[in-house]
Amino acid sequence: MISTEDLLSTSSNEELEPLVQYIIERGGWTERLSGKTRYKEHSPSHREYSDLILQEIIEFGGNSLISGYRLPSYEEVAKDVAKKLKVKKPHKYDLIALEEQIIIAVIRIIEKKLSAKQKSDLDEELKKFGSSFADVYLLLHDGALNGAVRAAGLYAAGRVITETLVQQFLVQAGRAFIVPPVVALAGPIGLGVAGAWAGINLAGPAYRVTIPCVIYIAVLRQKHMHSEIVDRHNKQKGDFFDG
Repeated sequence: MISTEDLLSTSSNEELEPLVQYIIERGGWTERLSGKTRYKEHSPSHREYSDLILQEIIEFGGNSLISGYRLPSYEEVAKDVAKKLKVKKPHKYDLIALEEQIIIAVIRIIEKKLSAKQKSDLDEELKKFGSSFADVYLLLHDGALNGAVRAAGLYAAGRVITETLVQQFLVQAGRAFIVPPVVALAGPIGLGVAGAWAGINLAGPAYRVTIPCVIYIAVLRQKHMHSEIVDRHNKQKGDFFDG
């Protein structure tokens, strides 16, 4: 398994940009990344301080966990987010399996908010990423998918999450955030998915950072793990994950 440290250090500046924006725009006066010397010297070359990005996420996670005098591990932060998203028994999963459960939990929240028409529109979006609503439905309700079909379903569901996550959380912060058009799902499906975020309790500045960051990193890891799915998608359509 690629460690979270290695995942971020090998990600592109474009891939790291949303994490930086979550921290700075959602973290408020408690964030410290923007004050760090390496950030000031190298931004927006985020790869130069990917370790500081992860450290900041962990420090925010430490604010929502009772951890005594030590900082939690990233996996502990992810488990705390999983609990917030109502993942059952998050302690029994390793990090990759936990991140899969986080993606499934969020797409389940989204599914409950969508009308029949929006689900049809969602099916069309999922097909662009090599999956379908039927596949994701099986993934949500019995986890019966295996192999490439499961990978495609997880990645496709994750991308639908991410395409609204980047925009929605930052809009809530009260700041304009310019993103490539592919990020913003248009029409009723975009509105339906965006509305689903109301079902997630973001009380407290720590969760306003850790929840979107952990979800985003989960999708980013799926992207790196299943590059053949991503490559097929990128040949069809420009992607803000390129880089």
